[in-house]
Amino acid sequence: MNNLLIVIDGESRVSHRVIAEQTHNQQKNINELIRKNISFLERFGHLAFKTEKTTNTDLGNGRPSQTYYLNEDQATFLITLLRNNEIVLNFKFALVKAFSDLKKKAQELVVKESLIEDFNYTRVDLNDQETRDIYFKVFNGTCYYTGAKLSRDEFHIDHIHPRSLGGQDIVMNLVLSDPTVNIQKSDKYDTAFIQHHQNIVIKHYSSKIVAMLSVNQKLEVSAKDIPALLNAKTIDKIENLFGKDVTRKYYADILGLDWQELKKTMLPYDEHIKIFIDRYVIKDNQCITTSENIYTHYEEYCTSNNIKPKSYNAFFTIFAKELEMKSSQKRLNGTRTRVYQINLKGE
Repeated sequence: MNNLLIVIDGESRVSHRVIAEQTHNQQKNINELIRKNISFLERFGHLAFKTEKTTNTDLGNGRPSQTYYLNEDQATFLITLLRNNEIVLNFKFALVKAFSDLKKKAQELVVKESLIEDFNYTRVDLNDQETRDIYFKVFNGTCYYTGAKLSRDEFHIDHIHPRSLGGQDIVMNLVLSDPTVNIQKSDKYDTAFIQHHQNIVIKHYSSKIVAMLSVNQKLEVSAKDIPALLNAKTIDKIENLFGKDVTRKYYADILGLDWQELKKTMLPYDEHIKIFIDRYVIKDNQCITTSENIYTHYEEYCTSNNIKPKSYNAFFTIFAKELEMKSSQKRLNGTRTRVYQINLKGE
């Protein structure tokens, strides 16, 4: 009963082939059960799958076949549809325990109990001198609004969303400001102004501020922060801003991780998928292109540009989101195949 689960794109999953093997069912029967109930399964999230050759005689030797990978909720729902016997009951227990054990291991990454609920909503103590020093350093000692140089002895930390209108002392709402500009600004600005400047802070300053506050033990890290911190681009930002020694301390003391080893395991940033779409994909309701064909072109693009490709499921999660398009299934050459209504340049 070991090794029931695999991790795909950061999420624990079990394949339908493992379910079939462990419950002594034929793979084609579990496959048919999934297809019959796919509308229910997809309510629990994306139903991951890979198309690969199999030597299983149930499916035809060497013929391509889909392997489904179910998340915890999908797997739990599916096994409720199986008739109970001693073998099935033992597998159900082992599967539930496997998911539970993985959750406990993931929770061990969080060294301290959470004091905040979201990375950009981290509360800041504006009366703390070290915190004020951090803001001065992150904004390079210049006024966010005008770019004017400021004195360490005379600057304000301004609320983009004015406190008088309900603005809070949180990272995405605070910037370094010239005192005169802050006084003139008062509470005259509208919602569009607030959203625009908060988005700039989120994009360019939040991770730096939170990193420095964490290193200086001014806050603790929550489980919800972990995905934002386990990101190659975030690690690079922290390393460039504070140097290797601070980055090592941050990831070792706060998260209990070796940041250099972590970076080696990370996939490239998603930007290359957006570039691939811009260069090669044309939305076309008159054409259909199989997901296998799209992914082959993507792998060729990555190879020619010395980029490590995303996994099949990770790629199509981003691909569908960027195009705002869902795939559909069609029967081609006697096999149900996932397709998109697009055309590829050069085809």
